[in-house]
Amino acid sequence: MEGSVGGWLATMKETWLFKEDLTYEHKIERYDSSITTGRFFQSSYSRPKMSLERGIWAPPDNILDQLTLFVMSTEGLPAR
Repeated sequence: MEGSVGGWLATMKETWLFKEDLTYEHKIERYDSSITTGRFFQSSYSRPKMSLERGIWAPPDNILDQLTLFVMSTEGLPAR
């Protein structure tokens, strides 16, 4: 009996950097990987992809149990 084995792996790393000058960087790094093995053939590949968003942020006006920040990207789209 013969066959081949293959696998797929996708990972993601997300980081937020809030600076004292009230600017931020939000980075998302993704890696898609594939491995295929068989009796006479092996192949693998990895495809990295990164997105980076920059903007401004503001601290909340009050202190609660949950922290809520205001962020606005340089593209002008607000988010919470």
